[in-house]
Amino acid sequence: MDDRDVMNVMIIGHSFIRRLRDDLTGEWSNLGFDNDSISVHCYGKGGGRLRDIYSCMSDAISTIKPKIVLLQIGGNDIDSRDFENVRDRLARDLISIAQWLREGFSVQQVGIMQLFYRGKTRHITVQDYNHSVDSVNDVVKSMCGSIEGCFYWRHKGLKDAAFDCLCKDGVHLSDKGLRKYKYSVRGAVLWGLTSANREAAKPRDRSV
Repeated sequence: MDDRDVMNVMIIGHSFIRRLRDDLTGEWSNLGFDNDSISVHCYGKGGGRLRDIYSCMSDAISTIKPKIVLLQIGGNDIDSRDFENVRDRLARDLISIAQWLREGFSVQQVGIMQLFYRGKTRHITVQDYNHSVDSVNDVVKSMCGSIEGCFYWRHKGLKDAAFDCLCKDGVHLSDKGLRKYKYSVRGAVLWGLTSANREAAKPRDRSV
């Protein structure tokens, strides 16, 4: 198959994505997809924040030219002494990144994935952090519903049992959590692919 026929998918974010990349071995290589049709690229930066997508990952996005991008980022931004201001603008900033990816890199579908609760934090209380996560997730979900080529992805099986799926550090996923996460991320890729194909099949208005 011609390389041009392969659908490139990028999963971008913080250390969750770096750990996901390291765990994609054996039957889970390439997130379990056929390499002849889909190529999955994971770019995760430990401690990553939203600004790192612009400063550290633009070159990779330009090189890979993904049609689907999934974002798992924002938690480290919230764990800040300025968390109230961060919380109030974070959803809009995530949507801005999605629009930047679509308009600047011709990405067909951008999935903004659910932020996770934490059991331990550095700069604010755990309660403030987790309430902020709920707030941001709710706003992102609402905003994605009205923006073309952008969807919110809830990690099934991880929200209600969030704390059971964390490591002792209270931040990263345990082995149990990572297994669930892989299935969820694969589901998000499939949703993005289906949405992209559905969008491509729409008849174009040639009257304009």
